[in-house]
Amino acid sequence: MAESDNTLVLAFVGQTTVLSLKGEEVEETELEGIAADQQTHYCSNVIGNKILQITGQSVRLINEETLQLVR
Repeated sequence: MAESDNTLVLAFVGQTTVLSLKGEEVEETELEGIAADQQTHYCSNVIGNKILQITGQSVRLINEETLQLVR
């Protein structure tokens, strides 16, 4: 089976919400490394199985497998 994207990051004023597709349902999900209390300006997968989140207050690099903050 081919890999596919199953996560959507939504940016709102002052907060970020993460939605994940689980089966045929879409659920709000907490990703430990994501700064949910800040507005995300940019979020993307990057090389090395990492997630990059840029907010007005921080630049965060998150391990995609463990969902832990790298930097």
